[in-house]
Amino acid sequence: MLSAFLNMIVISLAATATANAQSYTLECNDQVQVPSGCFDYGYCAGGGFIASCSGQASDCQNGHSFCFANCVCVRN
Repeated sequence: MLSAFLNMIVISLAATATANAQSYTLECNDQVQVPSGCFDYGYCAGGGFIASCSGQASDCQNGHSFCFANCVCVRN
């Protein structure tokens, strides 16, 4: 019973995360040649472009900073 309840919570959270991710578009200026590459360094949410990266710390920080400075998350 507890397992089914936990599965329900996980599915609910996943659905919410998917809905949030689909409600924003990342729009970048001409400095960013491949805007989709910014998703290697973060994602759009209600708070803007949020850092999220699994690579080397300095690469992640530099990539996120560049995208944060040159892109905006626009609510669909």
